[in-house]
Amino acid sequence: MLYQKLFTLLFLILAGCSEFNVNHYIYRPEIHQGYYSININAIHKGMTQQQVIAIIGTPSIKLSFSNNVWCYFFSNKLKDNKKEQNTVIIKFNSDGILTHIKNIKKII
Repeated sequence: MLYQKLFTLLFLILAGCSEFNVNHYIYRPEIHQGYYSININAIHKGMTQQQVIAIIGTPSIKLSFSNNVWCYFFSNKLKDNKKEQNTVIIKFNSDGILTHIKNIKKII
């Protein structure tokens, strides 16, 4: 009985000192949010809102103070385990015609 308690105590002490990495054995699927990629080159100034939706889909966000500003968010995996995050801001005039496209890229 004494040996069993000593063995258990020794096991717990040694287990606390080990470099056992539990995360290596747990499957964690990648959860993707946003669009995988957008063919931003397919849209251009002068297009209508309906044409833009037909090409790149509905926006991730429409600004609450203006329905004429749309935002799209997507990311791409790069080499060396890096990720490119893109924010595309699209502005329309009051007639719903595309007037401005801005693509902000950030590598993390």
